[in-house]
Amino acid sequence: MLKYNLQKKRGTIMFDENKLRFQIIPDDKEIVTSLERLKYASFDALNDEITVSLGEFLERNMTGLMALYENEIVAGCFACNHAPILYISSLFVKKEYQRCGYHLGKRILLKTLQQKAEFEKHYKEHFEIAKMYAMNEKLKNLYLSWGFEAPYDSLLVRKYL
Repeated sequence: MLKYNLQKKRGTIMFDENKLRFQIIPDDKEIVTSLERLKYASFDALNDEITVSLGEFLERNMTGLMALYENEIVAGCFACNHAPILYISSLFVKKEYQRCGYHLGKRILLKTLQQKAEFEKHYKEHFEIAKMYAMNEKLKNLYLSWGFEAPYDSLLVRKYL
């Protein structure tokens, strides 16, 4: 059993890998709303943007993966269909789990890519490439270190599936 003992402002927190699980986002408005709230909180955005985003999530038939730690949603990765591209529209981690050495962003993104067959079944499409935009050069370099490539001089990164 792997555990991380990491220091935080409020003391030591134990992170038990066995309590972390990943799940396809169910077609449930309450869960999607919770994920949207988490997404905006992780970026310090305003809550009034959530309603618009929730409508977009439902209208675009988006899906993705969520990470749960002790049954609490701690990260999410939203994906949508731009066949033959699986477009990763959002990748987010709950504030208190960011930069702690848990690597939740990397884990959920790579797990999302491993779920390619599930997303192909959901969309009835075949995906050859996953694409996403980095918000800045620092994130772009992080995604490059995770096996993505940057074919253009932009913040777009892609990975062949």
